[in-house]
Amino acid sequence: MVCKSVNNFLFLGNALLIIHIFFNLISDALYFISVAGKGEIYIWIESDKKYNKVYFKDTGKGIKKEELPYVFSKFFSKRQHGTGLGLNFCKKVMIGVDGNITCTSLENVYTTFCLYFPNIK
Repeated sequence: MVCKSVNNFLFLGNALLIIHIFFNLISDALYFISVAGKGEIYIWIESDKKYNKVYFKDTGKGIKKEELPYVFSKFFSKRQHGTGLGLNFCKKVMIGVDGNITCTSLENVYTTFCLYFPNIK
C-alpha cells in the first residue's frame, strides 16, 4: 500500500461509519489484488471549493465495463462469499453526510473510488 501526504479536513458525520467505509474499500482492494495476483493501493486527498475528496485506487483486477453501473446496488457482489452489501452501505453513508461515492475502473488495470465530503468552512 502506498500512501501520499495527506491534509486534514472536517466533516459532519459519524467517524465510525467513515472508518467502516475506509475498511471496506481497503478490504475489497486487497481481495481483488490477491485474485489478480498483482497490484498496489494508492490513497490520496484532493480539495476544491465544494468538496474534500478521498481517493482509493488499486491496480488489481479492475471491474468489467458492464458491471460498473451495479457496484453500489444492494446484493451485487463479485467477491467469493460476498453479500453485496458493502458498497451499498458505503453509498448510503456518504449520501447521509451530504456527500457521494463514485467508482471508475478499467478491467485488468485499475479501480478508483472517490469519496466526496462537503467542504465545511
